Amino acid sequence: MDKKEIFEIFENKDFDKSSFKNSQIIIKENSVVELNLKPTEEEICVDLEVEKYASFKLVILNEKSLKNFKITANLHSNSEFYIYFADFSLNNLDVETTINLVGDYASSKVEFASLVKNEDKKKFVVNFEHIGKNTSSDFKGFGVVQNKGNLVARGDSHITKPSVKSSASQLIKVILFDKESKSTGYPILRIDCDDIKANHGCAIGTVNPDHIFYLLSRGLNLNEARKLITAGYLLPIAENFKENEKNTIEEIVERSI
Repeated sequence: MDKKEIFEIFENKDFDKSSFKNSQIIIKENSVVELNLKPTEEEICVDLEVEKYASFKLVILNEKSLKNFKITANLHSNSEFYIYFADFSLNNLDVETTINLVGDYASSKVEFASLVKNEDKKKFVVNFEHIGKNTSSDFKGFGVVQNKGNLVARGDSHITKPSVKSSASQLIKVILFDKESKSTGYPILRIDCDDIKANHGCAIGTVNPDHIFYLLSRGLNLNEARKLITAGYLLPIAENFKENEKNTIEEIVERSI
């Protein structure tokens, strides 16, 4: 792979770029930065350093191009890193995120919403390594799978022995719209010390017939009911996007069923 391009970000501002194909991003001390990506590349590989007291928000809207995304991040003391990944691509996708909470009081959140259809295979892997004290991690994954699609979501939160008073949370929720569609969830907690908080949950299943019946009894047709259920899984992530991207997400969800 080509040599990584280095971006040092100092200022408290939105930082927009269409794609970082192969890069190293350094969020400088005390900076507050938001990076909005609408990828045009098939592959993106990022090494990230979030220096102490810095905050970085990464917002990704993947409509068609991205197939492989890998990010490795080191978070220093009192730093924050958030990823919000909205995926509506019609292709296979492999996402791997590794976040090392190195400094005390570092925190991170990763949330994705993905629509999988037409026999596509998508995989989201999110790893948190708690090293510093009082660190926190939060992983949420939401998916809608149809037309023989396959979605795999794996979260691995490792709270190491030095990382006392830390917290880790994981939640995976996927709805399957047909018998041929598949999904697998792996919420994993590895705890090596006491005095921590950790929880995880995973719910994968077909549409509840009672929910469909209720919506039909309120005057919706079957297609409208399915759209409403899809929106319930995929639209909440739009709150983390800018207004024009919110509208795009709503339009995609509207035409997805």
